[in-house]
Amino acid sequence: MHRHHPKHTTPAKSDPATPKKVQPDVASVGKEHAVRSVCADDIRLCAYRKWESAGAPDGDGILFWLEAEQELLHGV
Repeated sequence: MHRHHPKHTTPAKSDPATPKKVQPDVASVGKEHAVRSVCADDIRLCAYRKWESAGAPDGDGILFWLEAEQELLHGV
């Protein structure tokens, strides 16, 4: 039986003028984009409190919901 041996190749030399690709630091990326787990009821309650403290204005309240969602999920 004949075995197939892969050819040995040497890596191509890199051109010093070509910038190298740098991988982002995973630890720092993870900290910047940390997302918490929050249920819809928590967002609803936070949005309601924001709406109430704003004087209960007319409208659908979507801006209060989005603000509450950002605050709870991302700590913004």
